[in-house]
Amino acid sequence: MRGRDPGRPAGCALPASLDGVSEPCHRRVGGRGGRWAARRPCRARRPPRRRRGPHTGRDVRDEGRAVRVRLRAGRAPGVLRDLADRVPRAGRQLRDGVTGLELSLRRTVVWYGGLGLLTGRVMRSLALPPKYFRLILREIESMGVQSLGVALTAAIFTGMVFTIQSAVNMARFGAETYVGPVAALAILRELGPVLTAILVGGKVASGITAELGSMKVTEQIDALRTLGVNYVKRLVVPRVLASLVVFPLLTVLTDAVGVLGGMVIMFVERGADMYAYWNTMTYWVVPKDFLTGIGKSVFFGAVVTLIGCYNGLSTEGGTEGLGRATTATVVHVTMGVIVSDFFLTKLFLTLFY
Repeated sequence: MRGRDPGRPAGCALPASLDGVSEPCHRRVGGRGGRWAARRPCRARRPPRRRRGPHTGRDVRDEGRAVRVRLRAGRAPGVLRDLADRVPRAGRQLRDGVTGLELSLRRTVVWYGGLGLLTGRVMRSLALPPKYFRLILREIESMGVQSLGVALTAAIFTGMVFTIQSAVNMARFGAETYVGPVAALAILRELGPVLTAILVGGKVASGITAELGSMKVTEQIDALRTLGVNYVKRLVVPRVLASLVVFPLLTVLTDAVGVLGGMVIMFVERGADMYAYWNTMTYWVVPKDFLTGIGKSVFFGAVVTLIGCYNGLSTEGGTEGLGRATTATVVHVTMGVIVSDFFLTKLFLTLFY
């Protein structure tokens, strides 16, 4: 028969399947021309089977003479349970929580440190040439003119709401005469600068982050650094200087519109005498109340712009990272304005009141 080895014994034909083979097998001794010698009975080994434990979710291989693991419903074997739950669940959750807290604290420290370093570089770059006056004027137009509608709309409605609420509640105590001074002081000291910083600052800072972040992910910042250009002087300093001009001007406009809106709503809703309202307000409001709000707006403008620039320059991860940085900028600006407003209020109360 073709393909049959003449030295193989006649009774050692190949079986059709290896399953269940237990008869004596033969092997060749002495190379190609040697004889066939009988060997002890053997059984063909099946390939390792893969079993999945119902409770552990792990793959278990049963190979040959290895220990057979039985997975029965209702209980998991002790060996697998020890391997799967080597760390207790409560301990694992505690470890994950501590790790997440540590990572969050580390990111916070790195963020504040980077923001401080960028502020220092901006301060050092202010006196260095060139001055980039065209860039400063362009940023003033971008920040101020394009944000004017948002600031004025929010200011007039906020002034009207605060004034009418104050009038309704102060009338219960017979103090409706002092609604004008109370509303004016609140708008000049707090509502005007804070509202402008949050609304306009969120818009401006997110735009700065998107612009600088796109330059960072497309390696334009690296190209400027390679060419020897001071990218902080060219990209950050003009925006910071523009914010120092725009935010106080917007605050002045929002203060005026807010106070005017409160006066109008008192005349329309409560029938107040506008002349008496104006005289009472100007009697109690002094210039330092107005200057306090302007001083806050200058600081808010610098904080908002620096946050937007730093988040843009530290963007990583492509377009996805750019989206995260832009979203984080709005949150950082809001929290930065609110927190810094508290400390500035304490400072001005200590110095002027």
